[in-house]
Amino acid sequence: MADLMLRDKLGDRVSFTLPQGGMAIWLRFKETYPLDRILNRAKERELYLKGSAYYKNHHSDLNSLRFSFASLNKSEMHSAVSILQDVLERG
Repeated sequence: MADLMLRDKLGDRVSFTLPQGGMAIWLRFKETYPLDRILNRAKERELYLKGSAYYKNHHSDLNSLRFSFASLNKSEMHSAVSILQDVLERG
């Protein structure tokens, strides 16, 4: 379900590979969508995210974040992805 919603709402602005197991997906944003801008604009909409630059032993140039969906119900996931869509559309 998460993969279909991500593809539908975020399109080619992100890339990801579905994990074999687990409850999270690493979203890699195109370079035209800097992670720091995404994080700040999402926070303005009360969607709090942490990107690759905030994880120990990860390179800050990955322009990615771990999108965990384990604790989200369908409505919450839709809301989070819609906020990300809006953030990306506004550049």
